[in-house]
Amino acid sequence: MKPLLLLAITLMSVTLAAPGAAANVSAPAPDPLANRPAWTIRVAQAGIQSISAPDLPAASGDFSQLHLWRGGVAVPTELRYDGGGILSELRFYAPSPGDRYNSADTYWLTAEATSGPAISSRNAQPTGVPPCQGTAMAHGTWRLNARYDSRLPGPDGDHYFSAELKVANAQPATDTLTATLSPDLPRATGQITLTLSGASIFTATHTLSVSLAGDVRSTSWPGTEVFSRSLSFPSGAGQATVALMPDAGSGAAIDSIHLDSVSWEIPVQLSFGGQGAAFVGEIGRRCYHLSGLPAGAALYDVTDPAAPVRLLIGPDSFEMEVTTAHSYLLAGPGSLHTPTISAHAPVDLAAPLNAQAIYIAPDAFVSALAPLVAQRRSQGYSVAVVPTAAIYDTWGGGQVSPQAIRSFLRYAAATWLVKPFAVTLVGDGTSDPRNYLGIGQTNWLPPYLASVDPWIGETACENCFVQLDGDGPLDAPDAIMPDLLLGRLPVKSAAELGQLVQKIIAFEQAQDVGAWRGRAVYLADNQDAAGDFAYTQDQSIGRMPATVAASRIYYDPAAPAGEPWRTRDPLLAFQRTLDAFDGGAATLSFMGHGQPYQWAYTGPPSDPSAPQDRQYLMSVDFASDLTNGTRLPIVLSMTCLTGAFQVPSLRGTTVDEALLLNPRGGAIAVWSSSGAGILYGHDALQQGFLDALWAAPPGTPPTLGALTMAGYQQVFATRRGCCLDALRTYALLGDPLTPARVQTGVRELALPLVRR
Repeated sequence: MKPLLLLAITLMSVTLAAPGAAANVSAPAPDPLANRPAWTIRVAQAGIQSISAPDLPAASGDFSQLHLWRGGVAVPTELRYDGGGILSELRFYAPSPGDRYNSADTYWLTAEATSGPAISSRNAQPTGVPPCQGTAMAHGTWRLNARYDSRLPGPDGDHYFSAELKVANAQPATDTLTATLSPDLPRATGQITLTLSGASIFTATHTLSVSLAGDVRSTSWPGTEVFSRSLSFPSGAGQATVALMPDAGSGAAIDSIHLDSVSWEIPVQLSFGGQGAAFVGEIGRRCYHLSGLPAGAALYDVTDPAAPVRLLIGPDSFEMEVTTAHSYLLAGPGSLHTPTISAHAPVDLAAPLNAQAIYIAPDAFVSALAPLVAQRRSQGYSVAVVPTAAIYDTWGGGQVSPQAIRSFLRYAAATWLVKPFAVTLVGDGTSDPRNYLGIGQTNWLPPYLASVDPWIGETACENCFVQLDGDGPLDAPDAIMPDLLLGRLPVKSAAELGQLVQKIIAFEQAQDVGAWRGRAVYLADNQDAAGDFAYTQDQSIGRMPATVAASRIYYDPAAPAGEPWRTRDPLLAFQRTLDAFDGGAATLSFMGHGQPYQWAYTGPPSDPSAPQDRQYLMSVDFASDLTNGTRLPIVLSMTCLTGAFQVPSLRGTTVDEALLLNPRGGAIAVWSSSGAGILYGHDALQQGFLDALWAAPPGTPPTLGALTMAGYQQVFATRRGCCLDALRTYALLGDPLTPARVQTGVRELALPLVRR
């Protein structure tokens, strides 16, 4: 297992406990293209890409010296000239663009001293033997991406599916899905093949029934996570209907599958109607007759997307002899596209920045971040602000990528003379960066999505950014401890960031003295099969120094007499929680059940006339409305999912985000989970955090990042058999360098006002 390396760093009378970089971190090399003059090309549609000559940068007057790159690999290009020998355009082939985080692909254009690789050509003139045919095959895929399931990666690994089909108790199928088959060329007669792909968490024998043009086919298979099933039909119309059928033989009461896509292979006529289109030829020696060609039509063999071939054809036909089915693309309207091209400003992240603290932010947020950076420098830290775009250009080929951010941090840890020990990610993120669900949240700084939770599967793994061993954070299973302090400011605008920065600075610079700085508030949900939360909180209180004033608010529908901190009344428990925030506290810990938008479920109040909508200890709406000013607690949200900032929603924030982002109060930071977890692990996290906090010498407050690291260390040392998932699902919403300003031994007295 990877040990935690602690360094004692004293700056401006603040003692930090910070991890050092992993000893075996290798340095992923920066892309040299990022630090030189270049042009970026954004491709949004698959097909032949055309850039007109006036939009091309001249390469010392020789356009042949232009080189095109994608992901560090050279891409062949084609220079086309008009009848007078004047360059008219540059062409290249681009396969379907996009990935989990990007809807388009980035290509790079540079001027070199030598000629770049060119698209080759091949003679495909018909010989008259064999006779030409006017049909071929068309391939395509229908996919909707309308449903997210964190438990199932699916065939393409993105956790998005077109639909979930369910059946129960051997009842007739009611869930159906209709997939549209839409080849670009007119259909020809002949057999159609449909391939259905998806996944299921059920182990029953699944049976899918597919109807196409009145023909019904079915396929069955035993339950496995990912499936791909093919069915053939003699002919077909434009839509296929898919249904999950009950399986009477297995005795399963319910069944469910997630359908990812429906791929199709359809015979088509090679009649283009003045448009471009793709098609697939047959094995062997074949001649194809093409009708309705667009003006200036050009045909390409794109079987190998990295090495397309321009085919030299006859006026309306071509001939090929192949041993495998080849893919062809006729360039024309619909398949010939104009990408966007823009000049790239060189960025140099290869040179060491030699900073202890790194703030990673989109360009739009850098200005609003400046006061916090000045605050950190005044505290003695060396600070670097690194724009996300520079990181994506240098380690992501220009694509938005959480892995690129991790690669940058690995490079910094391995090569900088002054090693970074704290990282703050600035900006909200979402698990729906391509807006499949239509909510429209901006992915300012992406979450590191990974299947790290034993119960819900994929979630935001913030510590994956700073677990630096291995090419991927899950590649080294023993290296699970984070190597750097980490926090996120999940803001959605520069204005919101400006408010949060002022809130942090005001908290850190406040000179007020108050008993609230030595108060620890403990909240708990009622006991059930998940554990005795109140008992666990009492155990935590028992470990605190006597100088810390502890207060308890426990919701318990079976509360005994004589324990006034327990209450059966959900409204009273809720009001006491609000009062705890208003009164101020050094720390406020909730332990119990949670979901993204509330702490606990307390059930309806017994009085029917009382408000029925406050069945929680805290909700996202009330977290946004708190007005406790600068009396800001450090909140430990020892529950499930309340820190799942990546979950898309119309509200746009979780309850824990709302506590942090509230400009009039709330919390100075929240340590919470994007996953599920169990009480045993949450208890260890809290124990490590609070033990380190209250053991700190007076006048030397530890940073929030150091305290979270102490919590991770406690889990690592004592909970290896159950709860290591907490090391990847817990994250600090806040700045890890904020000092935990606590103060014990202060008493407040209420004195009567005497008027003379």
